[in-house]
Amino acid sequence: MTRTTKTEADRLMEQGVACAGAGQFAEAEQAYRRATELAPGNPWPWALLGGVLQEHLERPLDAAAAYRRALALDPDLEWVRDRLAAFDDEREIEAAVEAPIADPAAADEAWEQVTLAKKRYEPQGRYDDAEAAYRRAIGIDPRYAMAWASLGDLLRDHGERYEEAEAAYRKVCDLDPHNAWPWGRLAELLQDRLGRFAEAEAGYRQALEIAPDDHWLHGKLGQLLHEGLGRPEEAEEHYRKAIRLRPDAWIWSQLALLLQQLDRPKEAEQACRSAIALDAGHAGAWGVLGVILSATEERREEAERSFRKAVALKPDYAWAWGKLGMLLHEACGRLEEAQTALRRSLQIAPRQSWVAGALAWLLDSGLANPREAEEWYRRAIEIDPHNAIALTRLGGVVERAAGHEAEAEQLYRRAIAAAPDHMGAVAALAQLLDETGRRPEAIELYRRLAHGCPDVAWGWFRLGRALQVQGADAAEIEDCYRKVIALQPDEPAVWACLAQLLGQRLDRPAEAAEALRRLTTLDPQSAWGWSQLGSLLQDRLSNEGEAEKAYRKSLEIDPSQALIWRRLGNLLSVQRGHGREARAALRKAAELSGESKSGGDGWARRFIVAGGAALAMMILRLIL
Repeated sequence: MTRTTKTEADRLMEQGVACAGAGQFAEAEQAYRRATELAPGNPWPWALLGGVLQEHLERPLDAAAAYRRALALDPDLEWVRDRLAAFDDEREIEAAVEAPIADPAAADEAWEQVTLAKKRYEPQGRYDDAEAAYRRAIGIDPRYAMAWASLGDLLRDHGERYEEAEAAYRKVCDLDPHNAWPWGRLAELLQDRLGRFAEAEAGYRQALEIAPDDHWLHGKLGQLLHEGLGRPEEAEEHYRKAIRLRPDAWIWSQLALLLQQLDRPKEAEQACRSAIALDAGHAGAWGVLGVILSATEERREEAERSFRKAVALKPDYAWAWGKLGMLLHEACGRLEEAQTALRRSLQIAPRQSWVAGALAWLLDSGLANPREAEEWYRRAIEIDPHNAIALTRLGGVVERAAGHEAEAEQLYRRAIAAAPDHMGAVAALAQLLDETGRRPEAIELYRRLAHGCPDVAWGWFRLGRALQVQGADAAEIEDCYRKVIALQPDEPAVWACLAQLLGQRLDRPAEAAEALRRLTTLDPQSAWGWSQLGSLLQDRLSNEGEAEKAYRKSLEIDPSQALIWRRLGNLLSVQRGHGREARAALRKAAELSGESKSGGDGWARRFIVAGGAALAMMILRLIL
């Protein structure tokens, strides 16, 4: 939440003096309080805080407590001692405190316990000792807000004891309800660690009522509205207000991410470069710039350099390592480097569901290691049970294992429940239901997919094919196939299905022949396409010459088709001068008839299944 340098504490004190001089007393209080946290051994922030609380905010109890902290640090501050003595009746002040300290020396002892925890135990990783010291301070002075706040920080950052941390922060809010800082800290915990976004928003707004010009609070509320609550317009307002109040590289970076998601890439890049201009050493800005640049194929080398700059500035920057790994895998095809980056990210921060899922996808799709991929998918889901992408992809791994269709179906349904708009899960479940004979439900899901992703050909193709097999309305089926052709005119499978529909259901043989000609142009080795064209030309269009050529082409590709030898023989038998050839063709058909009863129909099934699967895999990669 705050930076940890003396320079920043000094700047906050200067800010507090400026705010007080401008009559912004609540903002001055916030600046001084942050300075006390950054430099707990410096008496001046406490002294200045006491002054603004006493003279302008009419909170003598809090002012007296701040003065005492200052004197505990530097007993020679005579002007602070004089200020404290100036209260009308110090004993009356003490009596008003809910849990007074009988011995003034106890205040020093409580402060010493907090200082011991902050300066010795925590830097040494002795977190149990630090917690014990904070609790001793609270036992000495139950109204010592800094001890409660420091305990909350410890519980939050070391041990993931978020509910206990929440209780500590709420205690600070109770002790000092007019202080924006604890409300902001509580809201941050609710947002970042507990996922209770509505309560977090209430906390930030409470803090902003106290300190309406606090840039950090506006930035965090913007982040919550952007990433948690899905209200991008309000988020942009708060980001921009924060920047007006005080330009900050982190907030510029957050604004850049938002603008990228709003499809305003030029503004997004400019915002990111503003962050870098403000602080060239801000790793987050370089990481966000990498995300923005990676969206443009021609700039992916720049994106990689940006990610590498981010992790060079901050080697433990788990998010940037994860994004770099995804770029190297999905855009660059450098699988081993991608694996190294993703594993590095997880080594730094093991509980990143999206990175665990990205590593699983790399192992599954790139490194042919489905067993370890499954383990990482399950880990991603354990971290975040609502990770729809991991649920869907794990379903794919499970489905490929024979006999596990029921578990795959359950995973797809969980993904849809978690993210109803995740069309990858809808597509996967629809296909599973279709292939296991539950076509009516599959058709409804295909409709949902097609209308949810109208620019994805696969959804329209599968809907049309399922409707065709189901014997549904031919006009709707044709509309589906025409949509596929508009999106992907060079896919042979759709021309095959359209030809079947036009020739058999709609009685439009000339258009069916044109569809088959397009099919055989796109796939000259389609024996089925040539045989179907020959049959249509012979039976429906009386074009024996072109039909003969089509049959011969089909048999050249696959001479094992008994039905097509028979058709060719029958066709030749009515032509003068072809009797011997006709008899030879019919003998060939007779020889093969025991081996190939299905003839052209078998080719139709094999072609449509193979063609559709190829199209499915290509488009599913885009969806997933």
